[in-house]
Amino acid sequence: MVQIEIGISDGKAMVTVNGRLNMSNAMAFEQEVLPVAQQCTDITLDFAGVEFISSAGIRVLLTLYRAVSPKGGAVTIVNPCEQVRDILKETEFDELFNL
Repeated sequence: MVQIEIGISDGKAMVTVNGRLNMSNAMAFEQEVLPVAQQCTDITLDFAGVEFISSAGIRVLLTLYRAVSPKGGAVTIVNPCEQVRDILKETEFDELFNL
């Protein structure tokens, strides 16, 4: 299960994520964060509580990036654990997101 807490202020969003972002809960994650991309151009994802991310979770990150980047926005990922950071680097997604 994934837990998501969203805070929005001055067009910027802070999304705190806890749990595993895998195939079983990537859809729930997507349903929570995509509406944020309609309201905000700058989104910070706090991944301190994310212990694993699968390709399904990475797909949601890419969808989020594609939603904000045409508007000049950015997605920043803060506090990823070493395993998540390594996965993002191996897939070269670290180049799309501010880590």
